Amino acid sequence: MNEIHPHKAYLAQRFNVRMVSASKEELLILEKYGCWLQALQNGSIKPETLMQKKFVEFCKQKNRQPSDKWQSAWNQYLIDLERRNASYRAEMKRREKPLLQRKYRIPNGYGGSYQGGIFVLIGSCLAILAIPLYFLAYIALWIVKYFN
Repeated sequence: MNEIHPHKAYLAQRFNVRMVSASKEELLILEKYGCWLQALQNGSIKPETLMQKKFVEFCKQKNRQPSDKWQSAWNQYLIDLERRNASYRAEMKRREKPLLQRKYRIPNGYGGSYQGGIFVLIGSCLAILAIPLYFLAYIALWIVKYFN
């Protein structure tokens, strides 16, 4: 019967805030109540008061207009988060190249140049296949020599 109220569990957690575009008051609100606000938004805990229900409704809106300091702080966090995510996606898209556009070049060992890379690759494969064939031929010669 010593169960912690779900809201208290989230209120006890510290929220890791890495924002550049928030006021000091908003940062303090997010640091202290961010885990709780996030749990309300994503439905991990159910709203109990009218203010909490209004906050959940606020989070569901597309064009959010904050009406209190809690909504304002959370809205600023969501804007900053979306900005960082968009920047990250743009960077990943810039780095991404389709597989067919990539150039695989294998050095041929002559002064670090990459000319004739496909022939080096084919030669390496043939050399790897030749090693077991050499041992098979050696064993066959030994058998022939032993039985003659």
